[in-house]
Amino acid sequence: MTTASQTADPATALFQRLEADVAADRTCKTHEAVRFELMAALLRADRQPESSAVADVGCVTGTGLDLYEVLGAGRTSHSDLRAGAARLLEVGHALSSKADRLYPVLSEPPAEPWSAGSVRDVFTVEVIWRTTDGWAGGEAGTALGMG
Repeated sequence: MTTASQTADPATALFQRLEADVAADRTCKTHEAVRFELMAALLRADRQPESSAVADVGCVTGTGLDLYEVLGAGRTSHSDLRAGAARLLEVGHALSSKADRLYPVLSEPPAEPWSAGSVRDVFTVEVIWRTTDGWAGGEAGTALGMG
């Protein structure tokens, strides 16, 4: 027997899955705190961040579209970073506008310090994270419109 999900258009099914994932993520208070802190930092840098049903934060800049995927509380392992990078690639694929830069965003430093560089090299993303006094990561300044 064939189910509706087996016959659904792949693009539509992916979009619906991304919507469901984003809705689930937004029930995490840490996720939401970091997402709003990220948006505030972008606004302070004179950018216009937006959220959507499939992307935590998107921001059109003078050089293209930046997409941000916020990972919630406790999601800082290498596996979590890989999953966040993969979701960003899916979001970029699902949107009508091509993303130019992709940023997984953590609520704290990566559990394995080497993983941010590894994920950057494999997925062509830049991992950034919250610190007690701001932001860190290889391209945090660029990601936040400060560099």
